[in-house]
Amino acid sequence: MRRFILILLTIVALGFSYAQERPSYILPPCDNFTVDLHGNLYLWKDAVLEKHSETGKVLAQYSNPSLGTIRSVDASIPSKILVFHQESGTLVLLDNTLSPAGNALSLFDHNLYSITLAAFAGTNRIALFDDAAQQLLLTDLDLNIVNSTPIDAGSDFHPALIDVSLDKNILLSDSLLGILLFDKFGSFERKLPLTGVKSLQMQGEHLYYLQEGNLYNYDLSALDIILVANGLSDVKAFRRTNSTLYLLNDKGALIQRPVLRSRR
Repeated sequence: MRRFILILLTIVALGFSYAQERPSYILPPCDNFTVDLHGNLYLWKDAVLEKHSETGKVLAQYSNPSLGTIRSVDASIPSKILVFHQESGTLVLLDNTLSPAGNALSLFDHNLYSITLAAFAGTNRIALFDDAAQQLLLTDLDLNIVNSTPIDAGSDFHPALIDVSLDKNILLSDSLLGILLFDKFGSFERKLPLTGVKSLQMQGEHLYYLQEGNLYNYDLSALDIILVANGLSDVKAFRRTNSTLYLLNDKGALIQRPVLRSRR
């Protein structure tokens, strides 16, 4: 079996194909994007971040080229946006107008020179992955380390993705080795042998992930995997809200689709 040999899973194929013509959401091409709890979209390209309404209206913009390109943006707390500039080792906190809220935070000033991933791990906590030290770090908003967890994945672990279910779980995903699941305190819980994952998102007990052109919903409680959508070979990232599925294709175009409900 290609997936979970050690646990029983039920895969329910829904047959929802998005391979047909998909109208692009009318927004500028971007490197990546995310969505907040209010449905606002955050698109970034190089060093520029834009905030758009659900209808595509530009609400705000942030740019600081001196810090280098934007590696990631976490908008899970709409009033406090976390922007990670990996090249300069800098984290910037923005308010809901994308204006800096305080001074930029220098990882380098805290002797953190090999941070590759950053995300909120709660309203006053930041989760960081230190690639050289092979550690998951939790810090406060001043970058003081409050917990560190060594990663023992059997070989070098180089996750390209991080996602956090606020006050619940932290996930690190390595395309070759799978997904490591931690609790909100940074303690390791278990490994999910899901490889080749291009994009993922936690929603409660549900892990949505994009793998081999298919979007799946993995229920961590029931141990079920459901096929949500297929025909997504050109999609590199997604985000899901209660009503909308957003898909970012290889050309940087954002596609908007209504969420299709699971049927068994």
